[in-house]
Order: sequence, then structure tokens, then C-alpha cells
Amino acid sequence: MNTFGFITVTALGNSLIASRTDQRFIPIAWPPCVDIVGNIMVISSRVTAVRYTGMFLMCAGSYSAFSVVQAWIASTIPRTRTKRAIVYAFVNLFGNSSNIYGSYFFPTKDSPQYRPGGITLSSFAAGGIVLSFVLAAYLHWLNVKARKAEEQDGLTRYKYIW
Repeated sequence: MNTFGFITVTALGNSLIASRTDQRFIPIAWPPCVDIVGNIMVISSRVTAVRYTGMFLMCAGSYSAFSVVQAWIASTIPRTRTKRAIVYAFVNLFGNSSNIYGSYFFPTKDSPQYRPGGITLSSFAAGGIVLSFVLAAYLHWLNVKARKAEEQDGLTRYKYIW
């Protein structure tokens, strides 16, 4: 199996799990953890098999959360299609801008390990995990607040998927 097949299987599996469990944080947070493990394998070893396996993990970790992020945006910004479209645009802008600056993290002088680049990618992945946790905690807090308001006045409120 090549990396594209592996990525496809992990991304579809992750999306199905997110869909069936109605959770977004865990299916977004675990792939960057796998990405960090792959980065560590690649930057710490010179053995081809270890580095090859690490590349599979890096790719699966990087791409498996994308579709779940898109679904989380739709459920987090429920009102006005214009506002949701703007948020989608910003998420895609920042997500795809890494294609521009990412290559600068891997200068030839750092080969073959590319430690600074691997550390930078791992830092971005860890930052994504932390920010996902912050958003999940905030949405959970809003849900608790909405439940308390429902108990007081009996009106149904919107609940966020976190």
C-alpha cells in the first residue's frame, strides 16, 4: 500500500468515527498526535524502514483531521451562510498557506534529518491540538450555559457538537 491509500483509509475511518459518535475534538486531536510520532521517527532515525514508516504516520496524521475540521466549522457557525462562508475561507486560507512557507523549513543544509523542520511541524501539530481543546472547552461551556437557560425558561437552545 502506498501513502495515498493509507491516507485515504485513515481519513475515511476518522470521518466515519466522527460522524457516528457526534464528536469532533477527539477525531481532530488524535491525528496530530500521530503526526508528531511520525515526525519524531523521521528526525531521530537514519534507518530507512523507520523513516518510511514515520512518513506514513506524518501523512496520515496531517490529512486525517481535515474533513472533520470542515464538519466542525459547519456545526460551530450555524447561522448566516455568509458568516460560515467567511470562516471556511479563512480556515482554507491558513491551512493551504503552509504550502507556501512550509518548504522554507527544510533547507538543504539540514538534510537528511531536517530536525528544525520536523520540530517546527511538530510544534504546529501540538498547537493545533491545544487550540482544538480550547474550542471544545468553550463550546462545552456554551452548551452548559444553554442547558441552564433552557431549564429557566423552557425554550430550546442550539447545542454545539464538540
